[in-house]
Amino acid sequence: MQRVFSFETRMEAVRLYEEEDLSSYEIAKRIGTCHSVVERWLKIYKFNGIEGLKIKNYHQDYDDDFRKKIIEQVTVQNIPYSRVGPMNRLSPSTVKRWVIQSTKGLKLNGKKNLITSEEAAAIREKFKHVKDPEIRKIMERNYWLEMENEALKKSEALTQAQQKKKQ
Repeated sequence: MQRVFSFETRMEAVRLYEEEDLSSYEIAKRIGTCHSVVERWLKIYKFNGIEGLKIKNYHQDYDDDFRKKIIEQVTVQNIPYSRVGPMNRLSPSTVKRWVIQSTKGLKLNGKKNLITSEEAAAIREKFKHVKDPEIRKIMERNYWLEMENEALKKSEALTQAQQKKKQ
């Protein structure tokens, strides 16, 4: 179960980092958590200030416009999950999940595949019946390219919709 730290504890971590110049490892030891949690708080503080450290409802519903904005930051603007999350008071894993759902796990902008190993296995299984390994490889590649093309079209449509909103 995930442990929730108080706002005061989060502020103390930021104070220790800024005033006493302690590392995230040293702060984590004092507080009783791991360094990655402290680093996440520091990033959130950097992008959102004190307001970002306040405890929020973790079962919050986000509207489609907000989700699209987040997905665009990753897919179009090429901002990494680890930065988009804290910028928007979200966990990087939430951002990654939204991007995977919106792109159906396809490879975007030269980044690693966002598809799970189970989904990749299902695709390989789909072409398992083809005897010739070269033809099977070509069929799998064609399938991947079709999916990538579909994701790029969706990304382009999203970009155009955002540009129309701005005008």
